[in-house]
Amino acid sequence: MRAVFHLARIYFKYPIIRSPRRVAVDPAMRLSFREFAQRESIVPMAQAAASFIAGCGYGPIQSVSALSSMKLVFLMAGVT
Repeated sequence: MRAVFHLARIYFKYPIIRSPRRVAVDPAMRLSFREFAQRESIVPMAQAAASFIAGCGYGPIQSVSALSSMKLVFLMAGVT
């Protein structure tokens, strides 16, 4: 349940996730999704989203940027 709280916090902490543009990207968003998930305490959510991300053609979460992954996670959750 904590991961859901952290996920909501991330949505507001990094406004670039909600933006269609990729200008002035926070360095944290350039990490791999796996590294970002560990840093932001959302590992359970990242593991749950991993197959969706791979199914969208992006590959494993250790090779996808946090920004691309978070956009997909919120798309999957129906937030955007």
